[in-house]
Amino acid sequence: MTEILYALLFLRLAGAAMMCGSIVLLLWAAAATAVRATSYCVESESASAPVLPTRVCVDADSGAVVEVNGEAVWWSTALDGCAVVATSVQNVQGGREVRAEQTFRCQPNFFHAVDNAVATVVSLWTSRHGGAAAGAVRWSQTVSSSNSSRWSTAISTALGFARAPLVWLGGPHGSAAPTATYSPLDPFPPNPAAEQAKFYYGTKQGDINDPQQIGSPASVIPVLARLDSPERSNATTLAVLQALTDTPIVAYASVGVGVGVGASLALTFLNWTRQYHRLGHDGASSAVSFQQDIITTAGACWRPAVQWHQTQYPAFYHPAAQVNTSAFAGPGAYADLRGAPDLPPAAAQHYQQLGFRLNWDSSARFPWHGEWIPTAADGFNSSWLCCFQHDRPDGHFNEPCSRPSYSDLASWYSYLRSFGFHTCAYGNLFEFGWNVTAVWPLQPAPPLNCAHPPPAAQLNPNYTDLACHTQHLLHTKYGSALLFQARKNSSLLCGGLDGSCVMDPHPSLPYLQHLLDMAKTSIEKTPSAGVCVDRQDWIGYVNPKADDGVTWFPTVPGKHFQPVRAMIVSWKAAMAEFAAVWHMHNKTVIINDHNHRIDMMEHVNSVFLFSFCNLSSPSLPPPLPLSLSLS
Repeated sequence: MTEILYALLFLRLAGAAMMCGSIVLLLWAAAATAVRATSYCVESESASAPVLPTRVCVDADSGAVVEVNGEAVWWSTALDGCAVVATSVQNVQGGREVRAEQTFRCQPNFFHAVDNAVATVVSLWTSRHGGAAAGAVRWSQTVSSSNSSRWSTAISTALGFARAPLVWLGGPHGSAAPTATYSPLDPFPPNPAAEQAKFYYGTKQGDINDPQQIGSPASVIPVLARLDSPERSNATTLAVLQALTDTPIVAYASVGVGVGVGASLALTFLNWTRQYHRLGHDGASSAVSFQQDIITTAGACWRPAVQWHQTQYPAFYHPAAQVNTSAFAGPGAYADLRGAPDLPPAAAQHYQQLGFRLNWDSSARFPWHGEWIPTAADGFNSSWLCCFQHDRPDGHFNEPCSRPSYSDLASWYSYLRSFGFHTCAYGNLFEFGWNVTAVWPLQPAPPLNCAHPPPAAQLNPNYTDLACHTQHLLHTKYGSALLFQARKNSSLLCGGLDGSCVMDPHPSLPYLQHLLDMAKTSIEKTPSAGVCVDRQDWIGYVNPKADDGVTWFPTVPGKHFQPVRAMIVSWKAAMAEFAAVWHMHNKTVIINDHNHRIDMMEHVNSVFLFSFCNLSSPSLPPPLPLSLSLS
C-alpha cells in the first residue's frame, strides 16, 4: 500500500472565495495512489455510456473524500472562520452508505457576531439506485447549530485535485471570462485551471449584500467539472452537480490553488460556496441541507454530465411540455407595434424573410407600471387613462395622454398574428405604482380621485388621477407588499418605471392575487401567445419586514444581523402560481432573466435575450430592436 503524504495546507479559495476576502483554511491534503485501510468506500451502480461507475472513498479520521475512481483527491466541507474540532465516520446501511459527522468551532466574521459558535456538518455519500439516477453517488450535507443565537457563515464544498488540466463552472467561458467581455451568449468551452474571480450563480445581481447590475462571469448551471486533457488516453470528466431542488440564497463557483507547506504538494480546488443561510435557533432550530451528485463520464467534455442532470430535473430544463415553444423560438423584438402604422404589410414581409417570430409588447398602454393590463378588481372597465411617454427613437415619442382599451390591444396582437407573428404581453412581478415616493404615505388613504396631487400633477391634470388611484390601491390593498431598503428601513425601495416601487410577490401577501388577476385578464381579453416577464434582477433584494425562515442578513456586516425574506424565495413561490395560470391555457411564459440561474426555470418556457441590431439598408424597413428568444 502506498504511503499517504499529509501536509498542512494554507488554502486561499479563488482569490477571494469568501465575502470577507482571502481567507485561510487549515486543511489536510492527501496525495496517494491507494486508499488506507481506515477509509470507507461507496460505489455507484453501473450506468449506460457515456456515464461511468463512480467510486468514492472517505477517510475515517478526517471525514474528507480522499479517493475518487482510484485518484487521490481531497474533498471536504469548509465553513468560513471555522475549525474542525471533532470527527466521526461510519459505514452504514450495510456498507451502502458512508456517514461523516464533523463539529466546527467558529469565530465572528462578516456573517455573524457570535463568539465560539458551534456547527455540526453531517455528510452522507450514497449510491443512487435505478434508471436515470444510476451511475451517481449522492453527496448530502446538513449543517446545524446548537447555539441559542441565530447566526450564519459561508458554506463551501471544496474539491481538491492534484491533476486538473481543464475546469468548467457551468456558464459562458466556463472559466477565466473577462468581466468586460462577458455575455450570456458567449461560448461554453472549458478552460485551464487557474485562480478565478467568483462565478456567481445567476450573476452579481443576485448577491443580497451588494446586488450590482453589471455583466459578470456566471454559473448558469450549478456544476463543478474537472476535465482531463483531450489528448489523454481514456480521458474522463468528473463532475459534481448541485440539486436544482435546493434554493441557495446566494451561491458562486470559484477556482483556487492550494500550496503545501513543507512539501512539494499543490492542489487545484474547485469550490461551490453558499451564503446567508441561517444557523442556530431562537425558539426553532435552523438546519441547512444541500444535495449534490458525483458522476464520471467518458471523454473530456462537460456535456454528458449536463445531459445526465437534465434527466434528473426535467421540470427545470423542459417545463410545461404542452406549450409549443418552438413556435416562438428565434428572432424577436421588444417593440411598440400598434398595427399597420407601425408595421406596414411590406415591412412585415421583410421580417418574415428574416424568420421573425415574436414581439414582446413594449407599447406600455397601461395606466402605471404594475398595472400592465388593467383589471376589474382594481376599478377598471373597458378603457383607461394612459400618460406613459416613450423615448426617442420610438415613433410614438411625446404622444399625449390617451384612453387605450382591451379591444385596441386585441387588434394590435391580431394584426401581427395575420403575418404569422406572435405577441407576448408585458409582465412584471415586482414593480408597481406611479410616482409613489412623491405622495407616500398620504393619510388617510386617498379616494380614487383626491384633492392632494403630487407636484408633478401640476404639469398635467391627468397625473392627479394616476397618482391618487395608485395610492388608493396601495393603502387599501397592496401596501403590505411594499419593499423597504434593508439598511434603511424607513426608505421605500423604488427605481422602477415612472416612479414605481418594488413589491414582494410572496403568496402570503395580497399582491400576488393582483398578478394572477392580470394574467387571467390578459388571457381573457387578448389573443397573446403568453407573457414576457421583466426585471428578474430584483431577486437580489430582501424584505426586511418579513422572514422566510432561511435567510440571515448582515444589516451592518460583522455587527448587526436580522431575519429577512429573500426575493429569490418570493419569486419562486409566486412564479409557481403565476405560470400555472398561463400554462393552463397553453400559453408560454418567457422571462427577461437578468439572473441566469437554471433553478429559476422550473415554470419558465424560455428566456428573452437582447442583442440590438442595426438592420437598416435600402432594401429593409426601419430596424426593430431585435432580440433572441431561446426556448
